Amino acid sequence: MGLAHLFIPRRKENVLKVILLILCCGAIIYYYRFLSNQLIGGTLHQTLIKQGLKRGNRYVRTLYSIPRDGPGENGQGVYFQGAEKEQVDKDMKDWFMNVKASDMISLDRSLPDARRAECKDIIYDLKKLPKVNLSSVNLALIKFHIVNLGFSWALHFTWEPMSEVEKSRRKSVTEYIRCINMVSCSDLIIVIHISRSPTMAGGLLAANRDYFFEVGSYDSMMDIWGGENLEISFRVWMCGGSIEFIPCSHVGHIFRSGHPYNMTGSNGNKDVHGTNSKRLAEVWMDEYKRLYYMHRSDLLCMMYYQDKDVGDLSERKALRSSLGCKSFRWYLDNIIPGKFVMDEDVIAFGALYTVVNGYHMCIDTLQRDEKSVHNLGVFPCQGKGSSPQIVSFMQMISLSRVGHLRRETNCAHSVVSLFFGEKGNVQMVKCDEHSEKWSYEHSMMKNTKTGLCLSTAGLRDGDDIILEICNNSSMHQKWTFVNPNAAKM
Repeated sequence: MGLAHLFIPRRKENVLKVILLILCCGAIIYYYRFLSNQLIGGTLHQTLIKQGLKRGNRYVRTLYSIPRDGPGENGQGVYFQGAEKEQVDKDMKDWFMNVKASDMISLDRSLPDARRAECKDIIYDLKKLPKVNLSSVNLALIKFHIVNLGFSWALHFTWEPMSEVEKSRRKSVTEYIRCINMVSCSDLIIVIHISRSPTMAGGLLAANRDYFFEVGSYDSMMDIWGGENLEISFRVWMCGGSIEFIPCSHVGHIFRSGHPYNMTGSNGNKDVHGTNSKRLAEVWMDEYKRLYYMHRSDLLCMMYYQDKDVGDLSERKALRSSLGCKSFRWYLDNIIPGKFVMDEDVIAFGALYTVVNGYHMCIDTLQRDEKSVHNLGVFPCQGKGSSPQIVSFMQMISLSRVGHLRRETNCAHSVVSLFFGEKGNVQMVKCDEHSEKWSYEHSMMKNTKTGLCLSTAGLRDGDDIILEICNNSSMHQKWTFVNPNAAKM
């Protein structure tokens, strides 16, 4: 008994040691699990809990208390010189990305809070917010004024001036936020409040998963890239949904200036945007698909373009029918009112030409960039003008009912020299309420501001068209509209 008695204290001591060891291990595990969300790259940060006074909501915002060192920390740029810069330039040509900088920047680098102050003060009801998954964005950010996304009749998304109806819905003035592209940083003017938009840029969406599939998700027969953003935009609006911008909720994305990978579709099709857009036009645009085919008349003749087969459309047409979707005319009238239709409600539309000594010469954009200011020119007329297939879209022009000589977004303006006030050229600039007006009488096209008339006198193919003193006897000033489609009044 004496021996056992001697061992009892030692047994108690061992038990206490085991208990102490368990407590220590538990404390260590708790310490690291609790602080795992507080530890970023070895740097502790603080959290701020804000109590919502109106709704009793709480949110957590990260505040970095210790500056971090290293390439790209806190969103700073990474720059190179000498031989390293040469390698970076080579990589940019090969891969359209800065491989060296990418390899140097930590995946868990610190980032600045780029939100506007107004966004930071917004209180959300966390209990009512749905769970979300993140989707990539396919958008190059550049400088704009108050705008919405729209589309061209060539079925590319565009930045459009915001309609007055949408402006009236906004409750705040415009605000600057920082935006970043591959080369530089410029200001993007946006507003804080939610806004509706006719279209989206592509991949730029958050949606209820059930609704996304109920409304048709993406067209699985579209190939590689292109057209899917307008297809889902038209479909959602026409089938009872809406597209809205949430400016205080945004994701950064680097949009490459080129593709280091193969963009060829099935059957060797290198025109995936064209064939995808044809699927969109045939299913959703009703009679307005004619405007797309004015740009892409080649897609009307599929027997000669077997590699551009767009596949079966019956499933998508059945989807539209089952959803009870509205017409594309409804979309134009209600979602993007004011969208100019070149052959509707105009005085005249088509190719505009003169005939001198049997030679037909048409007004032509000469394939100049229509996104910037450019001069109108002249070129031999393409085809006889009896159908869209044989009239070049570069030669189509409209005289609107308000007197604008215009294309889809650009209007003709006079440019008259101060030294030669009796002659000038014609520039195409963005249409607005100040666009110059033209009159079409006695087959002469007169600029009402200057009193000068369009003329081809002394011009050769590819020259800029001129304005000169009106002369009713000059065949160079006698113009005729050839309508590939009769203008619809």
